[in-house]
Amino acid sequence: MIYILIATCIIIAALAVILSARTRLSVSFQNAVFNISVSVLGCGLKLTGEDRKFSVFCGRWIYSFKKSSKTSQEKRKKEVALSQEDKKLKKKSRPRLPLSTLVKIARAGIIFVARFIASVQYNEGQLDLQPVIANPALAGMAFGWGKAINGVFPGMQRVFNLAPSGGTGASRVSGHLVLSIKNGRVAALVWRLLRDLPIKELIKYKFSKKR
Repeated sequence: MIYILIATCIIIAALAVILSARTRLSVSFQNAVFNISVSVLGCGLKLTGEDRKFSVFCGRWIYSFKKSSKTSQEKRKKEVALSQEDKKLKKKSRPRLPLSTLVKIARAGIIFVARFIASVQYNEGQLDLQPVIANPALAGMAFGWGKAINGVFPGMQRVFNLAPSGGTGASRVSGHLVLSIKNGRVAALVWRLLRDLPIKELIKYKFSKKR
């Protein structure tokens, strides 16, 4: 009995810590290469756009998944095709959802998305533009304008930085964006979504008799 009580207390404490923390979404990019990570309490998932590598990390520890071979991809395509055929057969043998139920589902989904977006907090972000202008005169004018704007609005440089240069190289566009949301708020939104959805109608449809 004492072990069950200790395990229950540990689970409740872990849930309390997770719900009080935030889920962070970090997006960084350079030209057309994006890196995306989602983390909670320093642990999460990461997608590296340069080599399209999917990784799991926790603090400094990181594990990267290997790319799937062509044979495994072909097997997955066959499995997806078979599952789609099964879904088509099930759809044919089961009556369609009533229009009123579909409207309720769409309404609940739209309200959930709107509430979720309103709950997301902006943490930080920056956009760096480094255009390369071949004409030295235009490059000098653009550089001067960039310095003037940064001088008039010194705080803007932390969000938007324009640094044109002359030459024949390639222009560069880079930046990063960090958003977060409270996990407790996510749990509350999911609970409200479940209350808004027509659960009874969906259960009735799920177990409806085949024609």
